[in-house]
Amino acid sequence: MATTESCAACRGALELVTERRGTAIRRCPACGLVIGESRRPAESDVVATAPGHFTLLREHYGRHRDVTEGLLDKRLAHYSKHLGGPPRHWLEIGPGNGVLADLLEARGCTWLGVEYDEAMAAAMRAEGKPVVRADFSGVDPQSLMDEAVRANGGFDMVSFSQVLEHVLRADLFLANAFAALRPGGLLHVDVPNDSGLTAKLRRANPRSSGYGEVVPPHHMIAYSPAALRSALEGAGFEIVELFGCRYDHPVFGLPHALMNESAKLKLVWALSGLVGGGGNLVALARKRR
Repeated sequence: MATTESCAACRGALELVTERRGTAIRRCPACGLVIGESRRPAESDVVATAPGHFTLLREHYGRHRDVTEGLLDKRLAHYSKHLGGPPRHWLEIGPGNGVLADLLEARGCTWLGVEYDEAMAAAMRAEGKPVVRADFSGVDPQSLMDEAVRANGGFDMVSFSQVLEHVLRADLFLANAFAALRPGGLLHVDVPNDSGLTAKLRRANPRSSGYGEVVPPHHMIAYSPAALRSALEGAGFEIVELFGCRYDHPVFGLPHALMNESAKLKLVWALSGLVGGGGNLVALARKRR
């Protein structure tokens, strides 16, 4: 990640906080976003996800699908209250293995994925899933809409889970998410919580290579609730809900966390939920009519 002079979310000036093992930690005093900068030059506006994450998604597709289905039905009931009915058109950025595609189709909702990782995008297309391989920050949202979506005024839902912390131009990314939604449409985003317990422990430990939720080399951008709120409102969204929760929360948890059987991790997640507001930061935001 190359040296950055301005905040990824609000373009404000950054201040140096500290340095951890070759990573400069900078913070935006305007919105609170924290960015880690290594000395290596950036190749794109996206910080790559750890390869092992995609391997896990491919190897455990069946279990991942079952867990995601349980979460989806609970979430759809929640989304429908804010949308005035179930979503009909869904855009997912960073869909991983595309597990939502079939699940949503079975529930009468069309799905389109935008995936940055070339191998994962190719794998999903080989399975017949509608996926665009692209960096969403540079996409024209209109090019993603078919006739039905255009007639709808845009997508009913846009979602991206554990993606925004990899995006070096969150302002462009969120502007595109806003443009892709219909008026009254709903955005669902979750990121690691930089105000959570594990983030606080990393910041307090001078020997840690990470600082809060900046964990090199794959997590170089960290959002607190205030930073995420500022980024979303700066893009024009109206915040509907914004909260921290456990990674294995029964409605807004992460599928791979719910699949994990580690008693140690479950204890950490439980403590984080009790003490630090939870490691998973979730926001639902609306495009005003």
